[in-house]
Amino acid sequence: MDNIKGKKMSFVSNSSTSGFKVPTNTIISHFADDNLIVDDLLEGGSDAFFSEVLFGGSHQGSAFNLLSGKSDVSAFCDIELAPYATCTDGTPHEAGSIYTINADASAPFDTVQGQTYTVIQSTPVLNGPFAYNGDTLSPEDVKAIQELFTSDEVANDSLIFYTEDSGEPGLLEKKSHQMRFVTVEDSWYDPIRNMQS
Repeated sequence: MDNIKGKKMSFVSNSSTSGFKVPTNTIISHFADDNLIVDDLLEGGSDAFFSEVLFGGSHQGSAFNLLSGKSDVSAFCDIELAPYATCTDGTPHEAGSIYTINADASAPFDTVQGQTYTVIQSTPVLNGPFAYNGDTLSPEDVKAIQELFTSDEVANDSLIFYTEDSGEPGLLEKKSHQMRFVTVEDSWYDPIRNMQS
């Protein structure tokens, strides 16, 4: 990551958590001696940290900026690229791994099939939770919904948690038999809330 200074950078949008907030905070921490703030990473220029800053408008758009040569470095959520790219070297989701755009990738990646990109930094980001309106649901309904969502029935439903053997993909890839929905605590999201905006 040391060589990103002065490069053309693509983010998703300035309101994206995984496509802007997390990467900018990682950059600010990594380059602590530069005394950066988030505003320093919003625009490029000859005297700025990045020579140019682009916004892809989506995770796929930011990745496409990289693959099409518009940017030198791009921030995006790798899960959003799962339909288009496959890890072909290294450990998926880890720095140093190489992904190749699939030969059957759909637009806009159909124009960059076979191209590769290398992960230079990977930061796990919590997904947004499923939420309910406590003003309109009774405590009994909330409990019933939580029990259903966290049940074995849902954890084993291939339309929700699919495996390679399931056939048609569901909502989330089940990477281990332990993967399931859990009831979250609000405090789990404090590290995201406490990042610089």
